Amino acid sequence: CMYFSALKENDKLGIDFSRVGTAPRGVPYKTNNRNIVMAWDIADGLPNIFGKCDIIYTETAWSRGLRKYNEMAKSHTSFDTYMQAMSILPEVTGKPCIFVCGKEGSKYFKNTSYSMTINLNGKPAIGYVFNTERIYTNRTTELLLRTLAKEYDCVGDPCCGLGSTGRVFNEAGKIAVMSDYNGKCIRFLLSQNNR
Repeated sequence: CMYFSALKENDKLGIDFSRVGTAPRGVPYKTNNRNIVMAWDIADGLPNIFGKCDIIYTETAWSRGLRKYNEMAKSHTSFDTYMQAMSILPEVTGKPCIFVCGKEGSKYFKNTSYSMTINLNGKPAIGYVFNTERIYTNRTTELLLRTLAKEYDCVGDPCCGLGSTGRVFNEAGKIAVMSDYNGKCIRFLLSQNNR
């Protein structure tokens, strides 16, 4: 999970974020593996670069994690503002969307096609599925992403953290459009994908 991984302590990841620069907000970058990445706060709407995506998939922030992530990203986005912005994406895009989060998502994700129980980093979570009747039965987010990478050519992840969604799609020869409001995460993705 990208968001979760971006919250881990530097020593557990082997990344010294104090040495990672910050990507400027609103500037899309193309990586060597054809991904597009950009620093952006989803609370300000979905950037146009997501128009090329076949599907939107993200593992949303949880309220506790968002507070810590806000500190890292030097942001003040409230959980309510963040989740309201996420909740309109299925209607705004008209694309299949899958958002994985905790029970707190049920307050925001009302008009789903269905929801499913799924494991995220070994813990139970809920996958909220929109704009598709395709029933996914994968038990973990990693397996779900592998299935999606077989079915879609381009995934959009507006809360990409360190880019796990893009990694899985790239391994399948597909591409990803990713954004995150922490410019350090985007700069890290650029350093990893442009070697």
